[in-house]
Amino acid sequence: MEMGGKNPTIVLADADLDLAARLVTIAGFGLTGQACTATSRVIVEKSVAEAFAAKLVEKAKPLSSATVSSKASRWAPPSAKHSSREI
Repeated sequence: MEMGGKNPTIVLADADLDLAARLVTIAGFGLTGQACTATSRVIVEKSVAEAFAAKLVEKAKPLSSATVSSKASRWAPPSAKHSSREI
């Protein structure tokens, strides 16, 4: 039985922070976080934490927080009528 998890993404000081922020955005918000493999926490090396957080905020800003019934939402779960037509 799959019970989900608290899957971390680990970002080290020598990481490409732009790439890390892009991938964390996809892993955390893709499928509206409803996949059992979704990133639910990020562990970042202290020396790059502030820079990484700023990049992640910039990646997350354009994401819609519309309700699932809204066609404006890019991140509605597949159970939403307008999303299921696109799958």
